[in-house]
Amino acid sequence: MGIGAGVAAAAAAAVVAVVLNPPATGSIEAGKDSSAATSGSTSVDGSAERAPLMTLAGSIKTVTPATGDAWLVKATQVHGTKTMQVVYTLYTDGHAIYTGNSVQDIKRAIARHQDQMADGGYAPLLKAAVAAADSSPADGRTQMLKAAKEPLVGLDPAAQKAVWDKQQADVQVIIKQKGGNAAPKPYSPQAVQRHLDNALWTYSTLALSAGDGNTQVRAGVLRLLSTIPAVSVTNSTTHGKATLTITAGPEVFGGEGSEVLTVDATTGMLVEDVSTMPGLPRALTTYESSRVTTADL
Repeated sequence: MGIGAGVAAAAAAAVVAVVLNPPATGSIEAGKDSSAATSGSTSVDGSAERAPLMTLAGSIKTVTPATGDAWLVKATQVHGTKTMQVVYTLYTDGHAIYTGNSVQDIKRAIARHQDQMADGGYAPLLKAAVAAADSSPADGRTQMLKAAKEPLVGLDPAAQKAVWDKQQADVQVIIKQKGGNAAPKPYSPQAVQRHLDNALWTYSTLALSAGDGNTQVRAGVLRLLSTIPAVSVTNSTTHGKATLTITAGPEVFGGEGSEVLTVDATTGMLVEDVSTMPGLPRALTTYESSRVTTADL
């Protein structure tokens, strides 16, 4: 576990959502109404606003780096003004992932065959993202949500309602223990869809943070994010380079907070991840990526 500094920020946002929007598994709600709630997939119409994600997902699979045999990514996570952690991750062209707090840690991980892609804590999400790179959007969504053990996926409405109501009751206990007071949210296909859209954002961005240097992971996550109606995409420039800014605003987080990803417009690799939530320090993760030769580390 612990690949990529952005993971902590995304997980923290999900925890906060238990209080803000208690409906389901602790993920915050997102999206718009859809009739596809029973399968956990959406009817994606290729929205022009999110089309750049699909375009970039297709183009990065054909890009061949000119040098080296791996990406080395340094992720620096800052909450407010406090640096929380710095994580180094090596992504080899053979699809292995090694991580640590320094390059020396990475060398030790290689020597010990500690490949996070094979058996790390986020391996199921990473593998689902890889599968999504070549799946239909609907199948990709379902695979990711199942990899995250989302209990509402694939159930008929009656079974969904039973799970939903139990989750609501469980969350009510937690809220009361913390001295809070919030009415349980009633089941509806639309409420389930909003929850699943949010869960998809949460787990897909976890996979992206953990698998940033893997081309198939990036392509799959971009395709997955393109299926969330509440996500917006704009062209941008960061440090003089063309980027895409992918925004999940308050609608994705139950009316409060946001997360903004900035990715390189050519490679799709993360440049920046900013999360904001009322009452919490702004969480910023910056990513520095370079091509390296593993043997020269």
